[in-house]
Amino acid sequence: MCPVCGSRELGWEESTGHGTVYSTSDVHTRDGVHNVSLIDLDEGIRLMSSVPASLEIGERVGAFVDDDGRLVFAPLAEAM
Repeated sequence: MCPVCGSRELGWEESTGHGTVYSTSDVHTRDGVHNVSLIDLDEGIRLMSSVPASLEIGERVGAFVDDDGRLVFAPLAEAM
């Protein structure tokens, strides 16, 4: 849903996969600790994913698909 107008008419956007960490938090569950981060992509899209614990807000990141098929982010130099 659009956070500005509330529209549910969503579409696909292409992205370079490069962005900046907007926020990051560790969530503690019975299964362990999981990172939840918001990434601002260069194209203006914000999405939820995960990053390594060593990354900080404002750091540049790049997307890649991990061994489990999830889209995750790493420091830009490592994601290439």
